[in-house]
Amino acid sequence: MRKKDKIIGTIVMLFMLAVDHLTKYWAIVSLKGQEPIKVWQNVFHFVYAENRGAAFSMLQNKRIFLILFTAAAIILVLWMIYFDKFKFNRAASIGLCLIASGGIGNLIDRIFRAYVVDFIYFVPINFPVFNVADACVTIGTIIFAIGFMVDEFRAAKSAKLSAAAETSVSEEVPQESSLPTSETEDR
Repeated sequence: MRKKDKIIGTIVMLFMLAVDHLTKYWAIVSLKGQEPIKVWQNVFHFVYAENRGAAFSMLQNKRIFLILFTAAAIILVLWMIYFDKFKFNRAASIGLCLIASGGIGNLIDRIFRAYVVDFIYFVPINFPVFNVADACVTIGTIIFAIGFMVDEFRAAKSAKLSAAAETSVSEEVPQESSLPTSETEDR
């Protein structure tokens, strides 16, 4: 990741972390113990929920495991972002930063509240209630995957072009057996 991309990624990460926690604070103050706010009737609601598990409420009440697993995943992602062993394009880098911000946002909740505050609910598909951090992880994963595939496609195309160029160069260079030797020249 180039220095400029690291700066942009860090700004994105901090901004989305702030948005996540401001919206969770709003959910606690405005939604906890209240009726859902129906932004769009039977489609999109804000509803307060406390998730003591992972995505889709899996691993309920496994707080220590979730804290350790999430911390390890965040360390891995931050290592991929800030150490130059990986050369990702800008899209993949921003995707990783979104994944990290979402992971950090929910990790803070797990450590200090013992649960994650969720409040966004899509009614038609009965999708589990989620939050901005969850959206960052999901969108970041999609962006990272697309960026990674673009890099892989470019690398494969470059390798193919290099191989084709080497083949055409080797066809132009005469082989040793076809070169005249001093013995054949003397005769």
